[in-house]
Amino acid sequence: MVAAMIELLRPYRKRLALILLVLMAEMAFNAMVPLSLRFLIDDGLTPHNYKAMLQIIIALGVGVIVVSAAAFWRDRMFSATQSSVLADLRQLMFDHLQRLSIGSHARKEPGEVLSRFSNDLTSIETAMGMVIAWGVLPAAEAMISTLLLLLLDWRLALAAIVLWPWTILAPRSAARRAAVASADCKLSESRLLGKLSENLAAQPLVKAFNLQSLVIGQFRVANQAVAQSSGWSSYCASMMERFTSSGILFIQVSVLALSAWVAFQGGITVGTLVSFQGLLLMLSNSLLYLMQYAPTLVQARTAMARIQTLLGEPPGVTDLPEAGSLPAFQSAIELSQVDFSYTGERLNLAGISLAVERGQNIAFVGGSGSGKSTALALLLRFYDPARGAVLFDGQPLTSVTQQSLRAQVGVVFQDSFLLNMSVRENIHVGKPGASVGEIVQAAKAAEIHDAILAMPRQYDTVVGERGGKLSGGQRQRIAIARAIIKDPPILLLDEATSALDPATEALINQTLLRLSQGRTVISVTHRLSSVTGVDRIFVFSAGRMVESGPHQQLLTAGGVYARLWARQSGFSTDSDGARISITPERLRGFPVLSELEPELLEATSRLCLQSSVQPGDDVFRQGDPAKVFYIIVRGRFHVLRDDRVVATLEDGDCFGEVALVMDQPRNATVRALSPAVLLTLDRTHFQKLLRDSSQTQQRLLALVQQRNAI
Repeated sequence: MVAAMIELLRPYRKRLALILLVLMAEMAFNAMVPLSLRFLIDDGLTPHNYKAMLQIIIALGVGVIVVSAAAFWRDRMFSATQSSVLADLRQLMFDHLQRLSIGSHARKEPGEVLSRFSNDLTSIETAMGMVIAWGVLPAAEAMISTLLLLLLDWRLALAAIVLWPWTILAPRSAARRAAVASADCKLSESRLLGKLSENLAAQPLVKAFNLQSLVIGQFRVANQAVAQSSGWSSYCASMMERFTSSGILFIQVSVLALSAWVAFQGGITVGTLVSFQGLLLMLSNSLLYLMQYAPTLVQARTAMARIQTLLGEPPGVTDLPEAGSLPAFQSAIELSQVDFSYTGERLNLAGISLAVERGQNIAFVGGSGSGKSTALALLLRFYDPARGAVLFDGQPLTSVTQQSLRAQVGVVFQDSFLLNMSVRENIHVGKPGASVGEIVQAAKAAEIHDAILAMPRQYDTVVGERGGKLSGGQRQRIAIARAIIKDPPILLLDEATSALDPATEALINQTLLRLSQGRTVISVTHRLSSVTGVDRIFVFSAGRMVESGPHQQLLTAGGVYARLWARQSGFSTDSDGARISITPERLRGFPVLSELEPELLEATSRLCLQSSVQPGDDVFRQGDPAKVFYIIVRGRFHVLRDDRVVATLEDGDCFGEVALVMDQPRNATVRALSPAVLLTLDRTHFQKLLRDSSQTQQRLLALVQQRNAI
């Protein structure tokens, strides 16, 4: 901690030297006050020397005025220095966080980082704020008073000096415990901050899932842990002071008795006795101040150690010293025999080799956890591969600067994160030097300009935390404008429309298709309907690239892509994306309806109604009456039984038929995990199918028996 603080204080050494000079004068005066009692008594009061007494009092009065004025200046200068040092440390931490890789951030709990900027910096600020009054000044006064005691009477001073080793040695065992307890307390506080941060971000989820009781209970447990660790830390800290104060009181009384006996024997004058006791009291108080300051210092040392751990964390992805700028993109992007692992325990990508030619529009597709988004993260150099290389025009990304790479890439993420600034500033992020005209042009290209003009303050409208004052479509269009304002030759789309409703998704897909002209575009998506027209599709499964080719070729191959397509196909959308319907052929793909005759399938497809749900919505709850049969057009759902997740449903799945067949209440809760679109068939029409088709009825009964047997 000492070395780190010295480095932080180095830029302010001249100012600190002046502060120290003033402190020395203040300390000298403080020590002279009790010493002056000897002269006041022996040279003024005892001989009734009015002139000597007056001179001493005037000198003390002038000293008080001068020292107080100097102290006011010293406090002002030190406060400014303290604030500057803390600002430097805060900036140092923030700058280092920006250098850390995405992987480093992913491994950290939010509360862990927040506690460095709140609890830990507060501990250091407290220690710095007290360092003069409770540290430097008492320490210097203790040394000066010890020296003056030796000058007054070296024999009595030797007895008084026992205070020094006692105050240093007595609290050592308690100090070790206090340090451990302080570290445990900091850890508990960071966990509590993490719970609070997570809860504030997850309020829509908490409300939608009725999780208030659960999160209150979790917070109560974390809060009690902080209370217990804080109480033990405070007790350990107080033990340090208690050991010292008890010993000091005993030594004070002993030295008082000894000096009184010496004065009674005529060994010292009364004035010397009074001055000696004044200096002894000053020494004792100074040492007490130091010991009371020690727990604060222990907490600050623990806090600084935690901050140094953060500052000492390697960035993960760094530019080599000899790294140069990436030349303008000319020919191809390649992944060559790439292996990658997030944890080092298992490969998330294994043996990936692919090439994207300049001007191509390609897509990475696959199920959740297949590795498609990981491959995109490697292209952005959020991570470096464990083996193999990512190449731009044959040049490994590790040989060029990250800044020059990302200057040529525009990115639109699934989570269209906007900063809590104006619309203008959010678009400006994509190109810091952009003119007003360029910002407007980018907004027009993203087809958001007219909507911005309709906002209360137009381009100066503040979008709110994470863009919360705007609709999902508006946020995504501003994110698109932010990505294309620098006219990047490469455009990366990471599930750019999957969180939008079908109508908005259709419109934004049209915008992205138009903006893709003349660029190299790489899309990551699980929505296959949006990639049928791309030049090439790379299919990922379990971290491997298992297929590649155009849409029709992959369908003909009948592999992983064809199976994914079969699950998602059979749904048609009108031109504006507002109306979704299902084909009779797709209905036949559901086991529950596979036995229906063609005319019944045709009639059933026309009876299906469209509905939408939002994340956290319950389609139905366990125990509800069975009224509807559901088909998932898009979205993800959890199936919960007694609040325990028993299954996950995705695009192309159906549910709700068992309770309708058995005429029983729902035996589980189905809850949306993402924005979702459903097609529904009500109870009346579903049961009519059973009456009209005995084969369907037998099929359903067989399915029910099969599920009950599992």
